Amino acid sequence: MINSEKNKTQKEIEYEFCEYLRSRDFSEETISQYLYTIKYFAEQCETSLRDASSTDLREIMCRLYDKVAPTTQNQYRTHLIAFYRYMLISGYTDSNPAKEIPIRKTAQKLVNVPSADTIRMIVCHDYDKKNPVEYQKQVIIKTILCT
Repeated sequence: MINSEKNKTQKEIEYEFCEYLRSRDFSEETISQYLYTIKYFAEQCETSLRDASSTDLREIMCRLYDKVAPTTQNQYRTHLIAFYRYMLISGYTDSNPAKEIPIRKTAQKLVNVPSADTIRMIVCHDYDKKNPVEYQKQVIIKTILCT
């Protein structure tokens, strides 16, 4: 690390990070979201973000576990990784501790599967069972519509 880089404040690094994001064509709204995350973690961290370890960042994430949605925590993780990537490129730090933060799994919505009774009703309702080809076509179409 160059000596002048050691003297830069967190605020100066945040400003440079915003300029870096602008140079990469990030929208102002996205930049403000990144900056919010960085400032929040800087306030919550017991050390400076430059000296923060993966454990420090994980501890803050654990405090947010019940307060924010899993997707929001994953966004915070993404913001921190980008910030530390910038710090690596600029020579402010030697590692990216945010990469070690695990991705929080999100709940997947289950497909609404019709019950066996509903399927029987669809299959057995108003078909000409004397014409097997027509009956088979209608069963296939109804099944596709319901799945």
